[in-house]
Amino acid sequence: MANRIDETWHRLREWTYGSTPSERLAALILDHERFESIDPSHPLGGKDGGQDARCTYAGERWIMAVYFPRGQKDFREIKDKFIADAEKVKANRAAGIVFVTNQELKRNERRELEDYAGDLKVELFHLERIATILDRPAMQAVRRQFLSIGEDPELNIYNLGGAGGNAPGGGGGGGSAIGEARGGDGGAGGNVHNFAGTPATAPGAGGGGAAAFGPGSQGGAGGQGGELVTAILKVTPGMKIPVKIGQGGKADLNGGDGGDGGDTSFGDIVAKGGKGGKAGFSVIVSRKVSEADLKAGLHISTLMLAECCHFRDSLAYCLAAGIEHVTFAKLPERLTFVLFGILSIGNAQLGVEYELTASFESSGGNTLWSQAMKVYSGVPRRIARPIFALLIDCEVGEPGICSVLIHSGDHCLGRLPVEVVVPET
Repeated sequence: MANRIDETWHRLREWTYGSTPSERLAALILDHERFESIDPSHPLGGKDGGQDARCTYAGERWIMAVYFPRGQKDFREIKDKFIADAEKVKANRAAGIVFVTNQELKRNERRELEDYAGDLKVELFHLERIATILDRPAMQAVRRQFLSIGEDPELNIYNLGGAGGNAPGGGGGGGSAIGEARGGDGGAGGNVHNFAGTPATAPGAGGGGAAAFGPGSQGGAGGQGGELVTAILKVTPGMKIPVKIGQGGKADLNGGDGGDGGDTSFGDIVAKGGKGGKAGFSVIVSRKVSEADLKAGLHISTLMLAECCHFRDSLAYCLAAGIEHVTFAKLPERLTFVLFGILSIGNAQLGVEYELTASFESSGGNTLWSQAMKVYSGVPRRIARPIFALLIDCEVGEPGICSVLIHSGDHCLGRLPVEVVVPET
């Protein structure tokens, strides 16, 4: 069931977790509000002399006091707690008190508490204020930890790879498939030999195959389960029994077949390792952008010229980007820039290489440069915005507004105007 829009407010007011979590939550709230050197006293219990935590703010020493009862209390109770804490803060000669509470405080009630404090500086973190702080995106992890708010059932991560076997000698599951791809076969179970008639207990299961994505693709096969052998072995005093533990089959880092598992032996008893799973394969479809893709939201969301573009970890680092005009002393002259772009996939098909053509047209409409490219949309994910970059290198012979165009078939996906300027002599 979905939470109320003011769920944070309600869970704070009906606090049932006791003093330890409330003091730790209060410390994180102060940290978010730029208090520094926060030093909790005894959140797990113990005498703290009226100092739930010491901290600094704007270079001055402050003391934190926390009051988190269950439900809304009468203002007299809140005031009595504040007065008791404020007196202890004054005795400690701190510059101010920061009072963190899950209680509602009206404006006149806040003024009354501040007036009582006299020369003591006061920061009141009351129910409405801390609820607003905790509802900020930056506090999502804190809200989830202390109030159990924030779990989104739609954000489940689905493991498309086959699960490894978990029964004794069980084979690993085959990789799953999306769309028209074929799932990988599950690995065969290992033989189980039980000479003594007791049930097998140690697993010798194979690993799961990798998933595949795209029409015609096939998931990797799961690794076979290793043998599970139990037997009665006669031993004599002083007898030496060689033991060998077989290694598990290793994945091929280059996407090839999985390695076989090693045999395990105990004296003359040998349990054979399982065979590694066979690698799957992916088939990537390459095609032009269709009308259906455009209706599904596919478009060029960014197009700009830069002097340099460097790619690392799926991110682009552009230098001197956003060029609007180019000035030449005379024409014709060579124009050389990096064209950087982002293709937003929207709800169009994923797992496809979209065939695009980039071109540079003069102010008179002549094509001075053209280059075909393929942009891979990638595997399934909620937001897909693959990036691309090309080097434009052409000769420009006339001034005016030139255009960088991105086409796919009959569709123009993007246009970037660039002015070529020649100073008047």
